[in-house]
Amino acid sequence: MSMGLIENWNCFILCILNVFLCSLSFSAVDFFNQVNILYGTLTEFCTPSNCPTMSAGPKYEYRWADGVQIKKPIEVSAPKYVDYLMDWIETQLDDESLFPQKLGTPFPPNFRDVVKTIFKRLFRVYAHIYHSHFQKIVSLKEEAHLNTCFKHFILFTWVSSHCFVFINVIIIISLLKWLLVRFFPRVLVLMFNRVHAFHGDVWPQTVLQNNMKQSFTLT
Repeated sequence: MSMGLIENWNCFILCILNVFLCSLSFSAVDFFNQVNILYGTLTEFCTPSNCPTMSAGPKYEYRWADGVQIKKPIEVSAPKYVDYLMDWIETQLDDESLFPQKLGTPFPPNFRDVVKTIFKRLFRVYAHIYHSHFQKIVSLKEEAHLNTCFKHFILFTWVSSHCFVFINVIIIISLLKWLLVRFFPRVLVLMFNRVHAFHGDVWPQTVLQNNMKQSFTLT
């Protein structure tokens, strides 16, 4: 690995992590608006009498709990569940401690868990629409828009989950490198010397160790 890449390793990780978290933040707002608009076209058809439970078939019933006012999951009608959900998501999005609005404000440690819960519950609305109201969506000629929004939603959640795994791998590699530099500098000297021996240059131990320690200083 080149010294230039090593010197910018910490900055590289922080940039990737911030871009990833920002994309989650923007997408959470985007998906919330999409589902809100789509479901809004079905409010006159999705009623407590037509949909007494929030479900996507006999095997999938969704109960509501927000962990604050309603701690134990309760059975509610589909429109009531969606009302609870949209109000809850809007509260999360308006909370600047969860979704920072000012430039440079860090995301909270539980940010990914909050977004994951938002996505999980938005998926339930999609599931209910497809199972209980798709024929009405077709009659309203909205199936193309619904399918496009759902594909975008599924693709983003799949990619973001894999990206998070990739970021974790990068962070683990970075920590391992820092541990090597901190506690086993001679091992790195031997590794670099073997690589550079093919090019006819050998890194002095003091120069390499000083550069590596400077590059991996934790901030």
